[in-house]
Amino acid sequence: LAAQAKKQKDSEIQKALAASAPAKKSAKPRHRSFLKAHPRLLSTAAVVTAMIVIVGSLIWINLPTISVKIASSQAGLTAEFPHFLPDSYSLELPVKAEDNLVTMTFQSRSDDTHFSLTQSASSWDSEAVRISVEKDSSGQFLTSRDRGLTVYTYNSNQSAAWVNKGILYRIDGNATLSSEYILRIANSL
Repeated sequence: LAAQAKKQKDSEIQKALAASAPAKKSAKPRHRSFLKAHPRLLSTAAVVTAMIVIVGSLIWINLPTISVKIASSQAGLTAEFPHFLPDSYSLELPVKAEDNLVTMTFQSRSDDTHFSLTQSASSWDSEAVRISVEKDSSGQFLTSRDRGLTVYTYNSNQSAAWVNKGILYRIDGNATLSSEYILRIANSL
C-alpha cells in the first residue's frame, strides 16, 4: 500500500512537471528595459542636459555684456557696459547701435523711470563737453571730479555728460539720479 501511494505520488508529480514545461516554452521571453540595455545613453543624456543648463545660465547672466559687445562692433567703437547700476534698474534689450554711437536704455523695475547711456566716439576734451553742457542747460549745471574724470550734471540730475579715452558719454532720461550714482556709473566704465 505504501509502495502504491509512493508510485501514485511520483506519477502526479511527473504529470504536473510535464504540464508546466510547455507553458514555459510558449511564454514570451522577457525583454530588458531600454535604459538597462543602454546604460551609457542615460549618463550621456544627463551630461548633455547639465551642459545645456550651464551654458544657458552663463549666456543669460552675461547677456547685457554680450549685447553691448555686439552693438559696439556694429557701431565701430569700443562701448562698455557699466559695472554699476542704481538699484532696480536693468538693461532694456536690444542695445541700439548706429554709426559711432551705442545707446543702452535702463528701465526701473519699480516705476516708469528710465535713463539712457549713450557712448559715442569723440575728439572732445572736458572743456568742450563743459561748453556743450552749458549751452544745453542754460548755465545750470554741476561739475563733479573723481578719479581723473570731470562729470557735468544738469536738468535736475536727469542728464549728465563726460568724456574719457576718446568716448563721449551722455546720460539722459526721466530718472533723477544722484550725483553719487552718476559718478559711480562714470567710474564703472
